[in-house]
Amino acid sequence: MRDDKATLDVLSRKALDLAAKGDLPAAEVLFRALANRQPPEGVYQHNLAVCLLQQDKLDEARVLLLKTASEFPLYSNAHRTLGELFHKLGDHFLAERHLKLAVKIEPLSAANNSSLGTILISDGRYGEAAIYLMQSLRIDPGLVDTWNSLGIARMQQGKMRSAAIAFKRALNISPGYANAHSNLGNVYRALG
Repeated sequence: MRDDKATLDVLSRKALDLAAKGDLPAAEVLFRALANRQPPEGVYQHNLAVCLLQQDKLDEARVLLLKTASEFPLYSNAHRTLGELFHKLGDHFLAERHLKLAVKIEPLSAANNSSLGTILISDGRYGEAAIYLMQSLRIDPGLVDTWNSLGIARMQQGKMRSAAIAFKRALNISPGYANAHSNLGNVYRALG
């Protein structure tokens, strides 16, 4: 395989397309081939790890993400994905550590701020979660899940009117979003 950038970009797009179509084994083969190259910032290794996660190969993905984060310590996507994985595995300390590092590296990433806010909700730290979720929404106000998460944080803080506004924003973006409908109904019941 030639290692010129154009060829690697084509293969990367093909692997992403295969993953999007659900052909994860074929995508994994291409991502593995790409991960052995010297890509910028660990992108190919990260994409392989995401593909492995989608196939529930959690241990292999964790090892690859840790290696990628070690080799490319300023690659925030590796830290964000590690944080999300550690959260899924129940290690909230490492989840928060990697997500805070991702936010520190790339503070204007809506995904990094949203992921950190979401795990803070699960830890019951609603005020802190709301700060990161609002930062995420300032960067990208179209994130329906983040609006829903902000509504949950506000609801748990007892700020029902603020929660209702967040859930309505989620529903403006995605009118059929069942979680936001359910959550908004809970707010209305709480308000009487």
